Order: sequence, then C-alpha cells, then structure tokens
Amino acid sequence: MKNKSKEKIQEQYGKPKNQDFYFDLIDQYAYYKNEKADSTLSEKTLVDLDFYDFFKFIDRTRSSIGQQYLYHKLIQNNNENRELEKQEELIEFYDSNPENRVNSQVVLSKLSKATDYYFPFLIFGKLPEKMGSYWVVTFLQFLLVVCIFLAFQNPFFLIPIVLIFSINLCIHYLHKNRIGNFGLYFSRLNKLASTVKNLIPLCELKPKQKTQIKSDLKHINNITSQILFLKTNDLQQSEMGTYVWFLFELFKIITLGEIVIFNKLVEKIRVSKTEIERLYSFIGERDVAISICSLREGLPYFSKPDFTEENKGLLIEGLYHPLIPDCVSNDIHLENKSLLLTGSNMAGKSTFIKAVNINALSAQVLNTSFTTNYSSPIWKLMTSMTIKDELTENSSYYMEEVYSIGSLLKSSEETERQYLFTIDEIFKGTNTIERISTAKAILEYLNQNNHLVLVSTHDIELTKLLKEGFDLYYFQENIADSTLAFDYKLNKGVLKKSNAIKILELSGYPLSITDEARELAGRLVSEKTGHVGK
Repeated sequence: MKNKSKEKIQEQYGKPKNQDFYFDLIDQYAYYKNEKADSTLSEKTLVDLDFYDFFKFIDRTRSSIGQQYLYHKLIQNNNENRELEKQEELIEFYDSNPENRVNSQVVLSKLSKATDYYFPFLIFGKLPEKMGSYWVVTFLQFLLVVCIFLAFQNPFFLIPIVLIFSINLCIHYLHKNRIGNFGLYFSRLNKLASTVKNLIPLCELKPKQKTQIKSDLKHINNITSQILFLKTNDLQQSEMGTYVWFLFELFKIITLGEIVIFNKLVEKIRVSKTEIERLYSFIGERDVAISICSLREGLPYFSKPDFTEENKGLLIEGLYHPLIPDCVSNDIHLENKSLLLTGSNMAGKSTFIKAVNINALSAQVLNTSFTTNYSSPIWKLMTSMTIKDELTENSSYYMEEVYSIGSLLKSSEETERQYLFTIDEIFKGTNTIERISTAKAILEYLNQNNHLVLVSTHDIELTKLLKEGFDLYYFQENIADSTLAFDYKLNKGVLKKSNAIKILELSGYPLSITDEARELAGRLVSEKTGHVGK
C-alpha cells in the first residue's frame, strides 16, 4: 500500500491537483490568524487577481493543514526576508533529498480528512464550557456506587440502580448532542501528534528546534492518551467490533465517564493551544516547502526574487502569467516612476497588470517568480479592477468605483510601508472630461510616498498629462489581410493608433456607420489636441 502511495505521489509531482477545493474550510486558519492583521489582502484584491484560480494552480500540498497554511501565508502577504530564507532552506533540503520528500508526502497525506480542517478552531476558537450542573454527574456517580454496594445487601436497591441508569442515559445522550462533533475533532489530535513524530526523522532540525518540538509532542501525547476513550465509534466497522462498541457505550452510560473525560480534555486543550499551534505550523511549513518544490518543477522557468530598498524600483524580465498556456513573456523596468499602460480591448493590458501582481505575491510569499529576473521592494497589494454594478443594492457602477478607489487613496497616505496600487480602466463609469481630469488628480495623489501605481486606460490624453511621474507603455493589436491579431508584446511609449473602428468594419458593421464614425473621430481628436495644447 505504501509503495502504491509513493508511486502516485511521484506521478503527481510537478502537476496541479485534480480535486475539489473547499475554500470555506481552507480559509479557517487565515480567518482566525489574520482577524486583526492589517496586512491581509482584501477580498476585493483576491477577486481582482483571480486569486482562487491562482491558488488552485500553485497548491501542491498533501495535507489539509498544509493547504490552510499555504492559503494563510498568501493572504497575509507579509513575509520578511528572514522567513523567506528559512523557507528556502527547507525547499533546498527537500529538493536535494527526493526520498525524504516523497516519504514526507506519504506521511502528510494521512492528515487530509475533512475533519483536519478544524484544527484552527481548536487553536483559536471557543471551546465548549463545562456543563452547568456538573455536580449532578459527580453526585450520580457516587450514588450509583453506593446503590451497587447496598444491592449486595438488599435487592431492593436494584430499583434505584435502574432509575439512575435511566437518568444517566438521558444525560449521556444530551451531552453528545451538546458537544456535537467536538469529540471527532479532538480525536484528530492523535493523528497530528503521530504525523509530527513521523516527520521528524525525515527533515533536518536544529537542536533547539528539535527539543522544542519533542517537548510539544510529549505535552500533546499526554492529552491524546485520554482521547481513545472517546473514539469508540470506529469499532462499529465489524460485527465483533459492534459488540465491543455496545459494551463501551453501556459502560459510558453507567459511569457517565465520557462526560468526565471530555470535560478534562477540554480544559487540557484550552491551556495547550500554543503547543498545538506549534505542531500545526511544523507540519504546515514542511508541506508548503514541498509544495513549492513541486510548483517549481512544473514551471517552464522561474527565478528567485531580489528584494531592494529602492524607491519604486521594479525590474522584471521574462514575465508570464502562470495560468495562461504558452503565455507571451514581457519585460518592464520602472525606476522611480509608476506605469501608465494604454492599448485596445483584448490586447493584453489587464492580463499584464494582473501578472505583475501575481508575480509580486508569489515572489514575496513563495520566493518564486514567474520570470527570468525579478527585482522590487516588498509591496502590500491593493487593486481596483473588477467593478460590479449592484443594482439590487441601489449602488451605481460609478459609486462602486468611488468606494473602491477611495480605499486606495486612504492607504496611500501611509508612509510606513510601500503599496502596489493597480487600477484597470480608471473611472470608466463617468463622462470623458471628468474622467480624465479626476484620473489625473487621483493618480498623482496615489503616486507618492514611494508607492507604485499600475494603471491601464483607453484615455490617450492621460499620457500627456502624466509624463512626469509615470513611464508610458502600450499594447498594440495588428490588422493584416482583414484579420485582427494580437502579439501581446509590451511596447515602451504611447499607443500609436486605434483600431476600434476598423474592428467594427471587420465585424460586418455597415460602411455608413464606420465611415461616419471615422470622420467624426478625426474631428474630435483634432479638437482635443488643440485644447490640450493650450
């Protein structure tokens, strides 16, 4: 069985998972851990960057814990260089020791049940309180012992024994309903401890770290030794086991032992959350490191980032979007300036600025960029790209843009950290004159305090108004032999021509429409050029 597991793991190495992703469970550790962290990526940014599809691509973890840990690291997006160095040491170890890596993945696979997603609740969540009338349990236990003793003297005391059994039966099953699945979640602590124990020989640990982990392991083992008393449902898998389970259940009802053991466990777990989290992180760190090894193995190429302290420095060579097959690569070099990107629809603007963000996130968290060369400061990412017109909430497209960009403006006033602000088609929900005027003012405001701005637009006028603080780049489609083609290559400078009307012609629009549109467009461009030049 183990050999088959190893063969399957080796076959899947370097490939994305082919399974369902339950993000309402995957995000549990991030939800609790990042509840008060202001570095956490917003839901708006996650949607704008197609984060969930990106996560499905990069996630090669084997355990539920590793999957949650990877998700948390990405959402937090707050890695320091020292953390990346420690992570890279793990990656290099597993990359150089494939046998240890595969064996570790076999061990990690044992923690892939749905119940293993609930460890964060044990660490951070509110555990059940001790039952209000716990003294009743103690009293009934004492009374039962007395009645049993007296029954040997006088059979009359068999009657109160039956009565006590009936009361215990009600209390036992009321307790089961009250605690729900907690007993099941607690039982997985056994697997958590055994996984850590089996991983220790398969990885390099410094003496201090090894001592700490073994201490935590010993502490948790003292808890898990009592969990076996709760975990008796598994006995029902065979006919003989069913009889044994029945006897155990009968014993629990008579003694109310399950309630007593459960309450003791809750108190022990309540004061052991730090040790549980350290074991959780131990597993998560190793699963994520192996996942990154697998990710890198399946990439056409990648580079390790170079993080600089330069103001707005961004140097990227060979950039590609990992979710796009045969993606055309591009280079960009921004030095103390932000990016103003022009181009027509479908030419590649949105994909490019998303790719820059995805690379920044991957570089900062996984120490892996989808480039041949990546150099930049460490950013906090904020975006305003996908805007929805929520008619049911009486919110117009323009107002959604106002709220979205307003959050960027507020963050731009921070000086303690650098932001990467990304805007796709700024204020396209309003008229041209006000859009251009407002866009200029907003982009200049964002382009301060060493923040970097990536903005795409159809408004060529902005290229003349924002020459000082922005480098100009564009994507250009080509039309040859009545065919529309895109090369998706990034060009430095200003968009030279617009083919929007020509595309209408190719799409079969009446010539009367396209001829009139072209004539009117020429007049409007002349008028605007004259106006801007004044």
